Amino acid sequence: MSCFDLHDAWKRSATRLEQAWHNVHNRQTVADRQRQIESIDLMITSHINRQKLPHPILLEARQIAPNQIFLQYDQRTNLASATNVANYWIRSNIEHPIPTGISTEGMDYALTDSNSVRPDVSIIRPVDDSKMRFVMTFRLNAITGLMHHVLPCFVNLEGRTGFDDANWGPFSKNTFIGM
Repeated sequence: MSCFDLHDAWKRSATRLEQAWHNVHNRQTVADRQRQIESIDLMITSHINRQKLPHPILLEARQIAPNQIFLQYDQRTNLASATNVANYWIRSNIEHPIPTGISTEGMDYALTDSNSVRPDVSIIRPVDDSKMRFVMTFRLNAITGLMHHVLPCFVNLEGRTGFDDANWGPFSKNTFIGM
């Protein structure tokens, strides 16, 4: 091998090393940018959560009769939004077609027209003047042995309107097994 061949081989190796370094550097730059984006996203999300309107949280939902659910919120509610059955979703724990009962089938991620409780199958009435305790009565009984999740949305505080998110939290006792 001549000196020129060695020089060419060294140059090719140096070029490959330089390309490899750029690839690693570019991946590192992309990873750094991704971390920056995630950090900014977290800051924006935290800011939005701090800006969320005050709202009542469902403390408890429990079955008190075959066709009734007791609901209790942590704060006084706007009666118009709290007694609007379309603001509630009773989700079951199965996704396939279920027998007729109080819950809607499926494990969707949001309240929609297709899974909300309909006014022709249920009514909500206050238990007392607290504006925090309600009874939801259905035309049908809950399915025995089926897990039900009560998921209210859009319920406002007394004297307020405009809340457009969920009214349950990590400490809500909003699940019951049908009896």
